[in-house]
Amino acid sequence: MIPKFIKIHMKKIVATSLFFAIFIYFLFWIEISFPGEEIEPLYQYSWPEKLSICEIEGEKLYIKRDTLNISLFHLLFYGSHDNFYTCHLLYKNKNGEEINFLTYKIPFIFGTDVIPEDISLAIEETKEKIIIYYNKEPVESFSIVHNPFSKNIDLRLEIDWNQRVKKDGICK
Repeated sequence: MIPKFIKIHMKKIVATSLFFAIFIYFLFWIEISFPGEEIEPLYQYSWPEKLSICEIEGEKLYIKRDTLNISLFHLLFYGSHDNFYTCHLLYKNKNGEEINFLTYKIPFIFGTDVIPEDISLAIEETKEKIIIYYNKEPVESFSIVHNPFSKNIDLRLEIDWNQRVKKDGICK
């Protein structure tokens, strides 16, 4: 009885099995890539509206967000709440190499009508230290990979963000 049923419906069984195998392959092993951002320079603002790339001790500063790859299975069943973009504050040395010195993570938010949570940075150089202001706490805090500058780096959460970034000479 059963072998006769299989013989009659063999094409349907093979087609269904193949479709299911392809579905499982796409669900578990194919990753969706959410592109990061190209390297973006930080600009130093000064009055009257002169715009130049921010430099500290002769090194131009940039921000870069890494690309995020997530499997479709993870996105469908677990959501996006435990995935993070990794962002880097970096500079380019004289050979053009990008060297990271500060890393932080921001939440990856996926869906319709979603406003992404990004962290804004502002950098101020004083005589004794470099102060990096930020407007939101990152995931797992900031990590300073190495300090390429002769001054100490000080990180500060800024409550009054709009007043801080209007200061002349601030990089943002």
